[in-house]
Formats: sequence, structure tokens, C-alpha cells
Amino acid sequence: MLTRRCNMQCRHCSVESHPRLATGPSSEELAARMKDICDAGASFVLLTGGEPMLRPDVVLSLLRQAQARGVATGMVSNGFWGKQRERAFDLMASLKAAGLGQLALSYDAYHAEFQGLDPLRHLIEAAAACGVQVRVSIVRGVDESALPSALNGLPQVDFRFYDLQPVGAARQLDPSDMRAELEGSCSGCCFPAVTDDGRVTACNGPAYFDSSESPLSLGHLSQRPLTDLLQQHRSDPILETLRSSGPRGLQRILQSTPAFQDHPWKERYGGMCELCHEIRTDAQAVAALREHFEDSRAAARLEALRQVRTRSSLRPKVVGESPFAVWMAAFRGETHPELDRVLGRTDLDWAAWAEQLCRNGLATPTLAQEHRYRRWAPRWFAQRLQKQARSHALMRLVSGEIYRQWATMPFRVVLLKNAALGLERASGDLDVWCDRPAEFRRALLEGGWQGDVRAACGAAHHLAAVSWRGVTVEIHSRLMPAFWGLPESDMLARAVRREDGLWSLSPEALLLHAMVHCTKHLFVSGLKTGFDLQQVVRQPLDWRLLESWAAGLPMPRSFWTPLWVLRGDAAAPAHDWRQRWLDRAARESFPLRQGDQNVFLRAGLYALLAESWRARLGSVARLLGGDSAEQAEARAGGLRQVRWSRLWADAREAGRALRLLLRRARASARAGEQSVGS
Repeated sequence: MLTRRCNMQCRHCSVESHPRLATGPSSEELAARMKDICDAGASFVLLTGGEPMLRPDVVLSLLRQAQARGVATGMVSNGFWGKQRERAFDLMASLKAAGLGQLALSYDAYHAEFQGLDPLRHLIEAAAACGVQVRVSIVRGVDESALPSALNGLPQVDFRFYDLQPVGAARQLDPSDMRAELEGSCSGCCFPAVTDDGRVTACNGPAYFDSSESPLSLGHLSQRPLTDLLQQHRSDPILETLRSSGPRGLQRILQSTPAFQDHPWKERYGGMCELCHEIRTDAQAVAALREHFEDSRAAARLEALRQVRTRSSLRPKVVGESPFAVWMAAFRGETHPELDRVLGRTDLDWAAWAEQLCRNGLATPTLAQEHRYRRWAPRWFAQRLQKQARSHALMRLVSGEIYRQWATMPFRVVLLKNAALGLERASGDLDVWCDRPAEFRRALLEGGWQGDVRAACGAAHHLAAVSWRGVTVEIHSRLMPAFWGLPESDMLARAVRREDGLWSLSPEALLLHAMVHCTKHLFVSGLKTGFDLQQVVRQPLDWRLLESWAAGLPMPRSFWTPLWVLRGDAAAPAHDWRQRWLDRAARESFPLRQGDQNVFLRAGLYALLAESWRARLGSVARLLGGDSAEQAEARAGGLRQVRWSRLWADAREAGRALRLLLRRARASARAGEQSVGS
């Protein structure tokens, strides 16, 4: 926290910032604190305030200091310095050169009282040009009517939403304006904060005014080394409970103790911060909690919760990532035990999640489960899904018209992927296989379909797309490129005749195709693949046939890896080291949005999938050309078509993915050692 001073005086500010406050600690003091933070082994430092850009020279100096030590950095700002577009670009370039990697811009109804959206637009554009990751942080209350206009008025960017909490200046606001949601974990306690006056607190903002006796007040840098304070932050059971179960977790513990069974809890709290404040400022409550955690069973349960929090795929680790397992359970009609903890996170990016659900064609099935997330989601979340669901309904109507056309034509048309599953989810196109694909495409174009007559070839395994009333169709000559080695003749021979005269792949063929296709795209289509998997397994499956098909693949792991991970199959066979890496890659990639065209990531995946060094070398050769390439130009040109300008960015992305997997591997190894020791 570089300063508590701010050029705005927002009515909801947790540290009651305003322009009349002192500047803050000297640049020398802040440099010394940054050195201590880097020496303590921090991997990321977020500069905040107040408004840090009231001290731009200090910001640049601290960023350079962290960059020299290899520590990643981010900054929180209201964006006032972006009012002039040219100046916004100049400052952003300077910040990027100094080492800034992330920028969080605050904007909501309270900030809007001081400035409009233009500064944010300029800064978002400048950040995109400089390669700085940006998100917009929005505080929401009961009235969310202004949110859609704010979202629509900005370029494509990630959003993070926080509930209005009765802390700091917001204690003067009307309590009825607050959503009063208590469930969910507290992400604020995951990150220790150094205040402007040198204290270390367990969360930035709500704990700013706490006394030294509060569990959220860890100590002062002038009295204890930072390493000791950080160790206290990691090990304190009260803080770990807040991180895992939120203030409601502490309340439930107290309600189970005799001294607090008759405690006069309020009927309505403005939010989880108010409940947390009541507990942490009550010396008797803190003492009762400390005594509770001295019990070995309570300590063991807390450690289990910590493992779930830090290792589970349910944890939304970065903005845009999704609580994958929760939604999969919802689509199955189940109530996931972690539903409240995951969807109750105040920092869950509902805008990015809505975008991801729509991109995967899952708006309609998600709306069918609205009762499961209604209490958590902002109102516009369902509105965004409804818009896409209307498009899906129109697509289904047009698809019925298309099927009736095909039924009268002298071709064997086999529906693939989602088309064979009844279009339960929306998709960008219909995929079909035809026994005479070129003739079929020509007949459609002659019948009034839209498409380029000259562009007959699309990918290695399908022709150039055609469309009817806005619905695109890909006509496959193969189910997938020959590189993947599917037993296509057998799969097509087992296709099932439908009542309308068309054909669908059998459930076994659909499952094999879906899993290998998911692997082909580096698992980034895991969400829709998981949904399709649930549709397929509702039907009887011949697992012996599937096993024989998978065994005959050049890379059998291309089928088993996504299947094991999507099912969470505890009965999966013991994995060797390559399979463990593939499993980690699948778990990390399922929620991602892009990246499946990265040549380095593809080469690494193919190397893990292949069963011999000869096969690995062959897969890399195919990657640069041959029928594994998606575009005709790449298949013909090989190395000449490599996007050399993208290689450095792809290499950095691959490096980040490798570091992430290495961290997961080390965490798994440590967890295994602890399990053996206990």
C-alpha cells in the first residue's frame, strides 16, 4: 500500500481514502519494504492504495526493483491517469518497461460519481498494445441496473465482482443496499497486505482499522521480521478457516461450542465482512476458536480443507477460470458439496464465466439449472445466457429444416459430435460425414446454400464450410485427420439409422471421437466435451469395443486421458510419469479459453502421447505440416507457414504452462510425503 491518499472519495472505500490525507511513507521506506518482500520469497506483489498513481515515480521505481529480483507485479488503480489517450499510452509503456504485468482498474457506481468510462477505455487499449493483462473490478450492491451499461461500454476485458461490504466508509451506506451474502470462502485472506504505515494485515481493506489484538492484524514491520509475519499468515487456523470456509465457517464452529450456543447473532448482516468483524473483535470468540483448533481432529480437518483449497480443480485460480466440477455436477442434476464455497467467492468473474458457457454452447442447459446459482449470480448473468439460448433455439429450428432436406437426397449423411446428440448444447456449426462429400457439397450449393464454390478444401478431414439460413455445416471426408488413427471404417459401419433417414454415430464412436478430439485441441474444449460425455454415458456402452478401439490407436492416451480426468475416475489404472503429466495438463487446460494453436504446447503434448521416440519425432514432423495441420496452407507449406512473429509469444506461453505443471507436480509430491509421514 503506497499511500492511503486518493484523488477520489468514494462512498464505499474500505480504507476511507480521500484527497486530504498525507502522501504516505517515503520512497526509501517503500524500497526497503519491497526488498524485504523479495527476500521473503514472494512471487507476486500488488501495488495498491489509495491511488498508487498519485506517486508515479515511486510506482516505476518499485516495479523496476521487483523486476530486477524476478518478482511479478500488478497494480490496482482507479485509472484517472488515462483521461488523455496519448498520455495513457505513454504511461502504460513506461509501466510495462518497468515490469508491470497486471493492472486492476476499479469502476462501479461509486467511482462513476468522479469519472466516466473514457479513462478506462484508453487504458484498456493501451494495455492491450503493451501486453499488460487488465481486469476491471466492480463492487455490486442489490441494485445492479448500472452494471450492463458499464460492461457494454468497455472493450473486451475480464471483470471481477465484489459484494458491497459494510466496512470503512461504506458503514454509512444504507444496509438494505447490500446483498447480505454470508456463504462462500474469503479470498481476501489469501493475500497478506502491507499497509501504508508498515503494518501487515491478513486482508487489504477490511482489516485496516483493526486493533493489534485482531487475528487479522499480524504485526508491524518495525517489531517483527516479515518472514515471521508471513509464516503466521500461512499457519494461523482462524485465517485458514476464513480462506477455506469464510466467516460462516467460524460462526458454525462457535455455534457448536457451549459458550456461544445462545449468542445473539444478528438476523441480517450486510455481508461476510460484517460477520467476520463481529467475530474477530470479540475476545471471547477468538479464544474459543483458538481452543477449538488445539484439538487434533479439528486441526486435521482444517488441513484437509487447506489441501482442497490449494490443490482442487474447483478453485478458480485466475480471472476467467471456471469452477469446472461444480458445473459438471449441476448438468448431471446433482448438488455439488462445494457449490456454496465455489460460487460464493466474491472474486468469481461472472462475466468471463458467462462468456465461457456461451462459447461452449452451454447457455441453455445452464439456464435449466438456474435455481442452483440464482443466489450467487448477478442478474445480468442469466440475461446474457438467455440471449445465447434464443440463438440456440433458432439454430435447432433451422437444423430441423436442414435434416428434412438431407433426408430426400441420395447420400448417406452421418451426424457427428453434438449434432448426433440432439443438439443439447449449441455449437458454431453442424458436423456431418458423407459417403460422397464433394458431390454432396456441390448439390447443396446448387440447391441455394451459401459457400465458396472455388474453395472446396477446408481442413485435412473436411471440406470448406457451407451454410443455410445462418447455420454452418462442415462436411467431413474423414472423422479426424489420419494422424490420430481412428478406426473410422468400423465406427461408420456401426452408425445408427435415425427415424428421419439420416444416420448418427454409435455411442461408442461418439465417445471415442469426442475424447480424441478434445486431446487434439489441447483439452481446451473440456467443458463442452464433459457435457457431451454425460449425454453419451446415459446410453448403454460396449466398453470392450471401446477398449479395443483405443488399444489400436497410435496414441491410446489421447482417448484415456480426457476420459479419466473428466470422469474423476478413482478406479483408473496406476499411471506412469507420462500419464501423470498428461493428467495435470488436462486438469489445468480444461477451463482455458485459447492456446490450442501454440506450436510448442502441441509439440509437448504429442511427445507425451506418443509411445516411442520414433513416434514422437514423427508427430513433430506432422505438426509442422502433413494432415495434422488444420489449414490447407499449413499442410502444403510446412515450415514456410509457421507464424514466426508468434513464436516468441508462444514460447513464453508454453514456459508459463510448464512452470504451472511443475508447481503442481511439486505440490503433489509434498502432499504425498506428508501423507506417508502421517
